[in-house]
Amino acid sequence: MTYDGIPQAASDINVFKNDNMSGMFLADFEIREAAFVRFADSEGWDLDLVSGREPIFVAKSYFQNVANPRTTITNGLYYSRRAPNGGGVTVAYDRMSGRGYISSSSR
Repeated sequence: MTYDGIPQAASDINVFKNDNMSGMFLADFEIREAAFVRFADSEGWDLDLVSGREPIFVAKSYFQNVANPRTTITNGLYYSRRAPNGGGVTVAYDRMSGRGYISSSSR
């Protein structure tokens, strides 16, 4: 199965989408680093190496009713472009788990 906004090379996909005003879209998935980088390039996301710790929301957490639905990446790639209202996109790749993450919203 394929989803809009997720690389075709992705597997073991978790998606959370809210069709309300926020338009929140979260996805986490298994993918090889090279495929994630190609997808990021095609989307215009200029990935940086993670320096320190970068938090990102995890789609699966919303279904499990987890209080703090984030994971922290310490070894991987990261891009974030957010507006003052919180809208925008954050993407990351975790080299330790081989998982990609996408978090976007309109606000």
